[in-house]
Amino acid sequence: MNTDFGTVKGLAFSLDITKFSFFDFSLNYTYALAEGTGSSTSASYVAAFRNVGAEIPKVIAPLDYDQRHTGTINLGFYTPKGQFGIFEMLNANVLIFI
Repeated sequence: MNTDFGTVKGLAFSLDITKFSFFDFSLNYTYALAEGTGSSTSASYVAAFRNVGAEIPKVIAPLDYDQRHTGTINLGFYTPKGQFGIFEMLNANVLIFI
């Protein structure tokens, strides 16, 4: 019988600004909580084996894959067709992980 559990709760925020002069900008941020009684399928078995009376613990703790803050920033630069001579239709992007 599998009696362990895990829950993930969070909030996501996104901001996109497109075609601001020759630039575009995107910001993504996520705050998430991953909590539960075990991170793997065998975590409950090992915990019950170590406890007196073979009881499965009901204490909630952060899971192995808990990642509270994640974010990305994407900066883009482009030149439209018909402007800047040989640099027309030039695109460049930078992706930053926070």
